[in-house]
Amino acid sequence: MNFTTTFKSLSLAGVVFAGTVSAIAVLTVLPVQALPIIYNPTPTLTLNAGSATPTVGALVNTANGNGLTGPGNALQQQHVGGTDLSNFWGVRLEIGTTPADVNLDFNFGSSVFLDTLALWNYNAFNTTATDRGIKDFTLILSNNSDFSSPVYVSGTLTLPEGTSNNIPATLFSFPLIQAQYARIDVANNWFVGWTAPGPIGLSEVRFAQTVPVPVPESSSVLGLLALGLLGTAAALKRHWN
Repeated sequence: MNFTTTFKSLSLAGVVFAGTVSAIAVLTVLPVQALPIIYNPTPTLTLNAGSATPTVGALVNTANGNGLTGPGNALQQQHVGGTDLSNFWGVRLEIGTTPADVNLDFNFGSSVFLDTLALWNYNAFNTTATDRGIKDFTLILSNNSDFSSPVYVSGTLTLPEGTSNNIPATLFSFPLIQAQYARIDVANNWFVGWTAPGPIGLSEVRFAQTVPVPVPESSSVLGLLALGLLGTAAALKRHWN
């Protein structure tokens, strides 16, 4: 074996290994999307029983950004108080209906990653009116629209009562979950001694992904690496013998 042969052998080995590295790079380099990714689908009101009559604004007002103000992304903004009904949503639950019958259902259109729920409670009019805001609820995530097979169910979550002034979002964090549908399953609201017919309301809702999706180590990548190393060894063996 002379110096020239050794150099050629190493060159050949380098070609094999470089090809393997290139393949690994192609498989593992993924596009990076800036975080947070914020979602604002318009919810659907689903009642377990009874009926509801719109009284304050439309349900789309919880998703269209009306009333959000200030710098930063939506999660960092405040919701204005006041009397502009286009900033709020509220209904009157009729006889035979209670806050525990209320569900707000969200469809993201496809499966997405979520780890944060942001809620701005009802903050219209005055401190008396704000008692119609949601208090206790459960968050349910699912990949089927009837929520019969949820992929995540929170414990009981409590949303602070709103004020008649500007309020920040209350952020609820949970493990990174992939789902297409979300449900806010209401238990009660801040109205003490609530009786039907009675009000319930909310100002704004956002969902978000704030952390990156973990990338698992691919067995195919490890396989390519192994093949590359075998090719390198074979090339060296042929030229050194």
